[in-house]
Amino acid sequence: MRGKILRKLILGAALSCSAPLQAAAPMVSSIPQTRPNLTSAAPVVSSIPRVRPTATKLARERSIETTPNIDTAELILAMGQRPKTAARQCRNDALVGESIRRIPGELPGCGVKEPVRLTSVHGIQLSRAAIMDCRTADAFAIWIDKTVAPEFKKVRRQVEVIDVVASYDCRTRNNQPEAKISEHGKGRAVDVGSFVLDNGQRVSVFVDWNSDAFRNTVRALHKGACGPFSTVLGPEADRFHEDHIHMDTARRNSGSYCR
Repeated sequence: MRGKILRKLILGAALSCSAPLQAAAPMVSSIPQTRPNLTSAAPVVSSIPRVRPTATKLARERSIETTPNIDTAELILAMGQRPKTAARQCRNDALVGESIRRIPGELPGCGVKEPVRLTSVHGIQLSRAAIMDCRTADAFAIWIDKTVAPEFKKVRRQVEVIDVVASYDCRTRNNQPEAKISEHGKGRAVDVGSFVLDNGQRVSVFVDWNSDAFRNTVRALHKGACGPFSTVLGPEADRFHEDHIHMDTARRNSGSYCR
């Protein structure tokens, strides 16, 4: 009797364990049975960017006349080109820089019709780009070639950089109210404050006008500007010119004014 009961219990347990397996969902293979239809798939987009038009091409397509706030020099720099030689306009190979657009005057009497922006003259770098007309640029080149270079050669030195204090600036003379328009406002003036030599030494108009080492040199530079320029003002002219030499090509009939 006990044997029959034991066999029934074992058989019932076996049936209860196998029931869930029979009701389970059939296993699905992870391997796709068919390949996807490639012809109907979305097109593949290349990750290589399209070639953008170059700055040069864009500049050529845009007329300078339609870009009132960008002058020629700025456009040349934006195009990534090397600065042009100002000699193409001024016909002087010693002048390096760019020809730029006409500068309209903010005040009556200001402005430059055909300005150039110089970066170096006779191979001497300018501390900042100097804007002026060709007549003034030519006078600047003559002064550097005939006076600046020879005077420093006497002390066995060469000039590497000329410190330009000011060039074009639409303002009155010495920034004084009610005064006439300065020659700076006409692109006819350039102010020089110092000279950096090949040994790194700086010769300053303010410091060396009366120094033992360069007194004669600086005063000779001032004197030598008289002739190429029609007006030359230095430390002894007035309090406005204590630290630089002002040189301009004012159109006058009375000859050069040098002080």
